[in-house]
Amino acid sequence: MRLFVILPTWMCAGLVLGGCVPVLHSPGGADSSCGSYEAPENAWPQAAEVPAELCGTGWAEGDVLGDARLVDQHGQELSLWQFYGDIVVLDISTQWCGPCQALAAGVQATADDYRDQGVEYVTILVEDLDGNATDETDLNAWADYYGIAEPVVSDTANISPLMLPGNGYPGVFIVDRTMVNLGQVTIPQTGQDEAVRAAIDAAL
Repeated sequence: MRLFVILPTWMCAGLVLGGCVPVLHSPGGADSSCGSYEAPENAWPQAAEVPAELCGTGWAEGDVLGDARLVDQHGQELSLWQFYGDIVVLDISTQWCGPCQALAAGVQATADDYRDQGVEYVTILVEDLDGNATDETDLNAWADYYGIAEPVVSDTANISPLMLPGNGYPGVFIVDRTMVNLGQVTIPQTGQDEAVRAAIDAAL
């Protein structure tokens, strides 16, 4: 198991509002197809029905997110649209980011407390400790170290630069039950879990 060292936020190069500055990758295969949803085979909750007229419009606040296909810690494909009908917390983090590590410590408790209200928590782990794209080993190390039983996925659809253009990690977004991006949550240097919970409460 790989160990993660919690870094004080001042050790992250180029801080933005207590976060770590991302290394941008070129935008790629984020899928915004319309009316062609096919449910992936995985162990996560699946929407009872995804409307045929559902179309991704973009990745900014107020947009309907596209049917991004990501790979989880079990090597299975996950679709954002499979959570249609639920509130989705999208946590875009990296292994090397101290504030991301602090946020990860509260992920499972938050997911457990809101599960019965139809809330799904998805961690998109963009980079490993060396700044490279994550693989299944990295995803499992993150999930195991922080006790996360929720989806932890690689950014195989390359949506992080679309949702976090120039902003710092972690980037936490709340997506409503119709896949509309309600916007980014301001994550303080302390009380990260409380900030996420307040944003979820506002969306319920």
